[in-house]
Amino acid sequence: KNQEINFKISQNGEITLGSFTLRDTLGKTKIICKRTGSLTFSDKFDATFSGGSKALVNNQLLVSLEQLSKFLKAELGVYKTEVLPAVSLKPLFFVGKKIRCKQGDLNPELLRWIPFLQEFFVKNQLRKAGQPMAIYKSAPNAAVVELTIAIPTPEEVFLSPESDIFSGSFVPYRALPVMLTGDYSHRTAAIRKARTAMKEKFLTERGGIEILEIFQQNSFEQKRPSKWVTFLYMPIQGSVAQRPAAAAAAPTLTQEQLRAEEERQATEN
Repeated sequence: KNQEINFKISQNGEITLGSFTLRDTLGKTKIICKRTGSLTFSDKFDATFSGGSKALVNNQLLVSLEQLSKFLKAELGVYKTEVLPAVSLKPLFFVGKKIRCKQGDLNPELLRWIPFLQEFFVKNQLRKAGQPMAIYKSAPNAAVVELTIAIPTPEEVFLSPESDIFSGSFVPYRALPVMLTGDYSHRTAAIRKARTAMKEKFLTERGGIEILEIFQQNSFEQKRPSKWVTFLYMPIQGSVAQRPAAAAAAPTLTQEQLRAEEERQATEN
């Protein structure tokens, strides 16, 4: 899906409006720039000595592209990670799509399939029970990643077995959550911080468990990557907390049993 960035430039009393459209093309990003405005007399005068008005506009375009580059680098480079207290995840149902891809293709796959699933829910009138998520069969930062991109549902959903989209359930586990604020590319830094916290808290990471990642504030609700919020739940040793069993009811005694008990206690005294 195309992303658009609008801008406004004030120069020599003249206002120029424009936009950058970012479009995915065969693994690369094509940038289309549109500008509307007028040249002042001084601009036209300067243009006569700098290759004409076209060359002047091209120079201004290069300046705009440099500013766009600085903005994107800042947005993608700024991030924050925070380790939260350990939690017990709850079981849940979901509808999702299985993916196997290279690490470098992970984020594009997420950006491709999450909107597809959201449209699938709307088309089939399915109810959501939370934000989009990823369930990793392999390590999230592995060279080749195996995962399910999914959206949780409040109940089990039955789909045609011929469909690429399937329904399933998530097995809960004890986890140490880490919150990542920023672009998804900093996922490895979040995992590293969680593992450092495990050592400090004397926690043991649990292997062989599918790792859950929830896109709480994602790219489809917030266009600025620096504002995205993702929760990654790292499995740790320990059982999932269960509801405490009800205390056993005290036995009820008959009147005859009560009199006999009183007589026994009087005899002992």
